[in-house]
Amino acid sequence: MSAIVRHLLSIDVLREIGTDFRGRGRPHVIVDLVPEAAYSIGVHVDPAVTSLVMLDMKGRVVASSDSDEPTLADPVEAMKQTAGRIRELAERTGVPEDRIVGVCMAVPGVVDVANGSLRESVWLPEWQDAPLGALLAEGLGAEKPIPVVKDTISASIGECWVRGGGILDSTMVFVYLGAGIGLGLAVDGEPLAGASGNSGEVGTILKTLGMFEEDSDGGLDNDPALLVERAHGKGAIDGDLPPRADHHAVREALHQVCDKAENGNQEARDILQAAAQRIATLTVGAVELIDADLIVLGGPYFKELQPYYQKAVEDLLAESATQRHRDVQIMESIMDEDAGAIGAAAVVLDRRYTPRSRRTRMETTPAKEATQEA
Repeated sequence: MSAIVRHLLSIDVLREIGTDFRGRGRPHVIVDLVPEAAYSIGVHVDPAVTSLVMLDMKGRVVASSDSDEPTLADPVEAMKQTAGRIRELAERTGVPEDRIVGVCMAVPGVVDVANGSLRESVWLPEWQDAPLGALLAEGLGAEKPIPVVKDTISASIGECWVRGGGILDSTMVFVYLGAGIGLGLAVDGEPLAGASGNSGEVGTILKTLGMFEEDSDGGLDNDPALLVERAHGKGAIDGDLPPRADHHAVREALHQVCDKAENGNQEARDILQAAAQRIATLTVGAVELIDADLIVLGGPYFKELQPYYQKAVEDLLAESATQRHRDVQIMESIMDEDAGAIGAAAVVLDRRYTPRSRRTRMETTPAKEATQEA
């Protein structure tokens, strides 16, 4: 038994669960993580809902909280409200304060990891350059800013931490379907964050793919709001077109598009199939680029779009040279709609307990600082 393992046993991070008597010599000791050894809290800000999740050391959800009424127009007030919800979540669980080892926030858009802010986000324009990490830390009474990470990257970290097992030996493409579309990339359980912590931006690729379609109007993207606009223009949804900024109405309209497609509306079906083909081309291209052997599909909008997107990915992958040379698996994310929040919480645990050859450029805030009363 190594000195590191003995130390982790001594501080109750690991525990012995058995012995293995195979072969000669001293039997091997089998150890496992102690779930109660540490907890983390993740926050995901989606334009339609703000989600909070507490994970234990084994990546299991201990508690969660969703709010569909975030104050998105004012980042200062939004972070104040979020800090209050974090304290409420921690108090509700009864987890000792010193066991909560950190808080992390995942957001959609281009992030400034060093400053804990959003550089650019079409979904949260009022938040651009606001010091989100510092504002949230202020609301929590923490000395250090709360880390702010890109939600696609946090989702890939969360998938590795929560699912574990063979995924830690894979090269993964995580297709994240939220208010926007992005890719999370990981090799052997280690995220590929990129030079600035913003890998996985795919808007230009999707628009370029959309340029080849009829009535593309300069290129089509796959954001839900744009799918809804196209469906409305084709008469595939009822009522008025919801404003892009009304994220709840956009989501309801997307539900309507999916329902109409399922019930035989050809216009709705054509729109979703074309969008699915763009996603499939993007995904298989990413698989070929990084020599991936695993595709994970997830995010808040995955369930609605799964019948179209997953089938398109499967069909295109089956035709590709990649699949002829190796077996590429496709699976649904283990994190369901909470991929962003679970991923953010997993970032804390991953940064604190996983040795890395290259680090994602973010720091976590110590537990005690991040959860105490302001």
